[in-house]
Formats: sequence, C-alpha cells, structure tokens
Amino acid sequence: RQGYGRVVFISSVNGRFTFPFFGAYCASKHALESFCDALRRELRGTGIYATAVEPGLFKTHAVDNAQREFSGHIGVNNSIHSRTYEKLFKNIRSGTDKIPENKTLLVACAVHKILDSRRPPARVVVPKMSLMYEMACRFLPDTIQDLLYSLKMKHIDKI
Repeated sequence: RQGYGRVVFISSVNGRFTFPFFGAYCASKHALESFCDALRRELRGTGIYATAVEPGLFKTHAVDNAQREFSGHIGVNNSIHSRTYEKLFKNIRSGTDKIPENKTLLVACAVHKILDSRRPPARVVVPKMSLMYEMACRFLPDTIQDLLYSLKMKHIDKI
C-alpha cells in the first residue's frame, strides 16, 4: 500500500556457482537466487525492490554446522570420498580461520546500503573479491569451469 519497499535475501556466491561436494547447499542457494530474480521481476514498477546479497567465504559457524549435519546424514567413513571430505573441510576451515571476524560487517553494510538506496541493485557480492567467482561462471564455458574445479580438488587432495 505504501508503494515502496525492500526485500533483501542473504544468499551466497554459491548461488551462482557450484562447488563439488556442496551440491545440496549450492542447490538451496540457486533456488533462493531464482526466487529473488522472479520476485524482483514480478515487483517491477511497484517501488518494491528485491536484492540478493551474495557473501563469499566468511568466518561463521556455518562450516562447523555443515560438517556436523553432513556427517550425520552421509556415511562419511564408508564413502569412497571419505579422505576428500576430510581434506575439503580441513581446507575450508583453515581458510575461514584466517578471516577476521569483523569482515562479517561487510554484509551488514551491504544490507544497509540496499535499504537506503533509491534503486537497489539486483545482487551485491560481498566482499568484492568474491566477484571473481561470479564473473567466472558468467563468462567461462562449463568445460573450463569443470577443469578449474578439478585442479582445485587435486590441490586439496595433496594437502
């Protein structure tokens, strides 16, 4: 009735690209991105804007929670990928341990900017460094992306 408003979705850069062994998480973020896109298009011209905030890797409890849930639902020890799972979570944890906790303020600042914006963007990638993942998905053919993921997984296997 008021003729304006903002809807802000906290998604993930994984809503735009899919990392091996994180299919369920990435699929949920893909769905959220799609819903946000549909809502934004449905609301066009109403003064109500829908924006997806796409954080990259941050220091949160998400990795611990994901590993706990993952381990509870997947027979990790009986899987042919058990060593890969172990190394992958170790790699992610070592990466998030190096991230300063105050970096999460970037997401809050992005949301604040969206809420104050006269015409908010469709999506905001936080931090800007994570934008390279979105650009890679947008411009690199799937075969090249698959090769890059394969090389990344080989690197993780050597850890």
